[in-house]
Amino acid sequence: MSTRTETFAVGERTRVEASTTAGDVVVTAAPAGTVTVLVDGSRAEEYVIEQRGDVVTVEPAKGVRRWLGGADIHLEVPPTATLELSCTSGDITVNSAVLELVANVASGDIRVDDVARSARIKSASGDVFVDRVGERLDVSTASGTLRIGTVGRDVSVTTASGDTYIDRVGETVNLRSASGDVEVTRFDGTDFKARTLSGDVRIGIPSRRLLDVDIQTLSGELRNRLREGDESPPERSASLQLKTVSGDVTLQGA
Repeated sequence: MSTRTETFAVGERTRVEASTTAGDVVVTAAPAGTVTVLVDGSRAEEYVIEQRGDVVTVEPAKGVRRWLGGADIHLEVPPTATLELSCTSGDITVNSAVLELVANVASGDIRVDDVARSARIKSASGDVFVDRVGERLDVSTASGTLRIGTVGRDVSVTTASGDTYIDRVGETVNLRSASGDVEVTRFDGTDFKARTLSGDVRIGIPSRRLLDVDIQTLSGELRNRLREGDESPPERSASLQLKTVSGDVTLQGA
């Protein structure tokens, strides 16, 4: 085993691009103006770590065989950093606030604390956990559970197999699922679209909403558990377009 550590002075809008084949990527907080990179593994010396302007890159050297190129990457970044992270086999964990995030995993879990603007996440096999995204979140998974906390504006999810749980969405939702349940605890937005082949759909709707509802299902029940209105004027309008082949649809209060 060998370890390499390098620290770089960066500007306010720095970008960090890191990739590994077999190993984890872990991100923690650093003071403004600095990025620290630690590569830990038997082939750590064969990784290229370099800075070009405000862009810091970490990747296996060209010609390193994939099964020999594994190493864990630890990054310390300021909250204004934009990250682009990828690994073939391993987990990605972002334990600090960042500005924007792109994360790709072939086999492994992704855990993210706080993204101020947008996040794009792709996982072939593994679970995805996201606490907060300030603006837009795009997620694509083949297999695994998806758990999302709060998204300030828009959510787009495409999943082949696995359940999707979202606490709160501020604007739009677009969900496509082949197999798995979908649950949104509180939908505060204006446009909700969901298509599923197999799985239940459950949506929490706040009071005083004027709803335009289009629900289609071949096999399943529609359950209306919304609270009765008090004849006060609506605060907001929302469109719900839900299509499912097999599964129940439940609308409930939030």
